[in-house]
Amino acid sequence: MSYLHKGFFHLSGLVLAGGMLISPVHAEDTGDKVANALNERWASTVTNCTDSKGHVLSALTCSGVLLRPKHTNDTEHRMSAADVLFLRHDLKYPPDNMTGEILGGQYALADGKSVSAACVRPSPVDYTITREAFGCGKPASVPHNNEDTDNSTCNSLIPGPGEAGWSWDGECSLSVLIHREFKLAMDLNRASPGNLPMQIWYRYWPTSIADDVNNLHMEALLYQDGDKKALTGRQNDRALFLKNNLNIPIIRFTARNEKPFSYHADEQVMKSECAEKSGGEKIACQITQDYNNTAESCGNGDYDIAAKCSGVVIRGTSGNLNRTYHSWEASPESLKNGGISFSYLRKDAKFKRLSFDDSTGFIFYPEHFSHGQASINILCGYPLDAGTGNRSNKGCGPASNSRLDCDKLEFNIKTGNDWVKMVYENAKTEHDFCGFILHDEINSFLGAKKGFTVMLDAMKALNSQKDNKSFSEQNELRLEAWPKMKKDIPLEAFFYLPGHPDALKSAQKDQSEFKIFSGRIVPVIRLTLPQTPEADAVFEYRKEDQLMLMQ
Repeated sequence: MSYLHKGFFHLSGLVLAGGMLISPVHAEDTGDKVANALNERWASTVTNCTDSKGHVLSALTCSGVLLRPKHTNDTEHRMSAADVLFLRHDLKYPPDNMTGEILGGQYALADGKSVSAACVRPSPVDYTITREAFGCGKPASVPHNNEDTDNSTCNSLIPGPGEAGWSWDGECSLSVLIHREFKLAMDLNRASPGNLPMQIWYRYWPTSIADDVNNLHMEALLYQDGDKKALTGRQNDRALFLKNNLNIPIIRFTARNEKPFSYHADEQVMKSECAEKSGGEKIACQITQDYNNTAESCGNGDYDIAAKCSGVVIRGTSGNLNRTYHSWEASPESLKNGGISFSYLRKDAKFKRLSFDDSTGFIFYPEHFSHGQASINILCGYPLDAGTGNRSNKGCGPASNSRLDCDKLEFNIKTGNDWVKMVYENAKTEHDFCGFILHDEINSFLGAKKGFTVMLDAMKALNSQKDNKSFSEQNELRLEAWPKMKKDIPLEAFFYLPGHPDALKSAQKDQSEFKIFSGRIVPVIRLTLPQTPEADAVFEYRKEDQLMLMQ
């Protein structure tokens, strides 16, 4: 998606403070101190900076706020680069959708093979087009990078608007090192059309912020005033960082305020009715919150799909009281295949029945909130049951009798409607369905986060176009099979569906046997699946259903 072909600019992503000459703000500082520092950088209108030796440097080193849009893609990976937006109140900036992560400015002009600024453009170019020189050069099918400290291509040779050959989306990029050239970029930005901010290309950007979070010195999480969904997303992010012992404050951005950045203590945690609950009641409450959480993704990593912090990852199991293996164990077929089937239940991805009409089963914690238990990889997903037991690649590959060539189709499937028209309408059986790759060990054209979003969109399209097809039939996730004796699987609860003979007894049997197996007491939850598209799933903890109580 090009910045230059949109009537608005979605600033969703990372904000970095630019400036070697500014004392860095750290996550352990108070939220008010972080907000004050950001306001100072935002308000600065300097045209250049001076170091302790009197050397004149570009304004990047002592002013402005830098924002990394949340659109990590394969193009940027190929370039080993990422675009970052330079924001000050006296420059062009969009008034809406400011949300993401604020990072320290320690890398603004660093040398060597580390994250550092390579060049600046007065107005942003399309980040989906591969370019040479860490995004600073001309378009190229295969990017060629060099190790120059300055990767800009035009500098003082750049013409201005109105000159022959001028294009806001042209080849020219300016220097972040030469203060006159950076000032020229700011002057050109003020003369540019619309509200498009300056764009700085950074070399050696990490594939995932999560992979390099300690080195990036994150300062804060940002959301726009009034955007409740963005605030919930940042609260999800903050919970993840707290899990990694990083206390990152949430900062509010209010457009058109003289001091737009502010800290609010009551926004640091998601308001939750679960806080005062305990034991099984708290688990049922948290599962309900996960069900109602319709986050688009769970962070900036390529594989931080929404299922890692929202929704309910659920597996139906046989209620046979005489089964030959434990319900939480991988079946002999799954161990042989390497994958295990689950479904994903959420307020915007609901269904009325489980696979095989199962009436018992278990729920996994979202990966980002697994309470010290192991993570189980989510490999792939399908908008409908896809008969994965007969597929290759742990259930993520084609079935032996598949009629569709999913390897070719995936390049054209970019929306949920595409999947319905190209896959569902041409499939003879579930074995023809094409899935979405959600794990980094398997190649994917769309990428994991986008693929998961398109999978959910396909469910919505099936409901609107095909008589609520995805509500009548559950979706399917494939998780990596775990060893039979693995005791630290992220099991959050066992469940049963009311109105089914022996379902409660089966769930109680699971609870008792899992305590013997793992030493953990996991609650039994009564799950009522919605029977109309307008209804919602209900998760209930009932003390009388428990054979043993959580402490």
